[in-house]
Amino acid sequence: SATLEMRVADDRLAEPDATAEELRVHRYADGEWQPLETRVADETDNGVILAADTPGFSFFATSAVGEPDAELSLSADTVDAGTTVTLDGTGSADPYGEIESYTWRIAEQELTGETTSLALDDPGEYTVELVVTNDAGETDTTTETLVVSESGSTGQGTAAAADSSDAGN
Repeated sequence: SATLEMRVADDRLAEPDATAEELRVHRYADGEWQPLETRVADETDNGVILAADTPGFSFFATSAVGEPDAELSLSADTVDAGTTVTLDGTGSADPYGEIESYTWRIAEQELTGETTSLALDDPGEYTVELVVTNDAGETDTTTETLVVSESGSTGQGTAAAADSSDAGN
């Protein structure tokens, strides 16, 4: 094991519009890039010096890593029992990478995919949760409330969900 130090010039840091704290050193081992715990060791007049402990030597790379931003919308926020609702996470974004997974939780069910749909048969108020995970393993969570009414009491429900709370991890 060893401590690795890498210098990143200010002009390279400006390309992705990242801060020094958003940089992470990665080690290539066993056929994949593995993130290493990275810290800013020093700031110089023309860049930063990053330090990371590595269990062994290999190829190394530095990239900007930030938390994704989970954003969900519902095709309706109030529906009749048995009506299909579309859960849409396409508004979610990542500042430097890609979102690799979308996990939905509602009424003790877990669904996956950037968009998905379901119908609930029991009237009640349900919390719809979306957890997005990016290619660096960072996550963010957001929720919306879905109201399911007795059949025939609301029509189809066409209003967009608006009661959002963001609970980032």
